Amino acid sequence: MNSIRTRLLVTLLAVMLASAAIGAAVTYRNVLAEAESLFDYQLRQMALSVRNQGFISPAEAAALADDQLDFVVQIWLLDGTQIYLSRPTLVLPTQAPLGYSDVRAGAETWRLFTTVTRDRAILVAQPLSASLILSRLFASP
Repeated sequence: MNSIRTRLLVTLLAVMLASAAIGAAVTYRNVLAEAESLFDYQLRQMALSVRNQGFISPAEAAALADDQLDFVVQIWLLDGTQIYLSRPTLVLPTQAPLGYSDVRAGAETWRLFTTVTRDRAILVAQPLSASLILSRLFASP
């Protein structure tokens, strides 16, 4: 049982299994990184798409509010006047750092993208759990 052939076979099988495990781990991390960058790109594009919107009256804002949406959009004039708030019940920071950041609000962690145009500040947020959908899919048996 301790022949060279048996030892070689066991060694080759161990190397193949280790290579497959390393390849799977590297692929998993790359897919998660791609998903995160895709969600970040989506936040940025949403913020840029609303940069030229005019003033939204409170009645219109109430009609557009939908707590079922994953995204939250907040727009202020540079003097601090609030133009639009898609989910008034959620309290996100009014002065978030420019670019991407993670903020704890309520029971969830939110991924934020904040940008400033000539006359307004735009904040778009999404729960971090929404960008972890792929990790949940891969983790489920």
